[in-house]
Amino acid sequence: MRKWIGEGRISADSMVWCEGWEDWRSGGEVFPYLRSAGTPAALTPAPVTYAPSTPGPNARGRGYPNRRRSSLALAITTVVVLGLMSVALLITLILVLNHS
Repeated sequence: MRKWIGEGRISADSMVWCEGWEDWRSGGEVFPYLRSAGTPAALTPAPVTYAPSTPGPNARGRGYPNRRRSSLALAITTVVVLGLMSVALLITLILVLNHS
């Protein structure tokens, strides 16, 4: 975020979100120094402390991606695809060796 703020990609009007938050917030709300017009964008922002990410009561169905769940699904899909490819290669090897 600091890099993006320094590059001018985040302004007081930008909407930002962090895992564990129920809704998006404005950049000016999260980073108050963005609200002052005279502050250069290259200033290093004060560190922002976030609470541990625990899903709130409305966390499901709000349209926010769950990174852990999607990375787990990707890992499982990768293992299944590699397993199927291994079986196909093993069958091909057996057919080639029996055909010789």
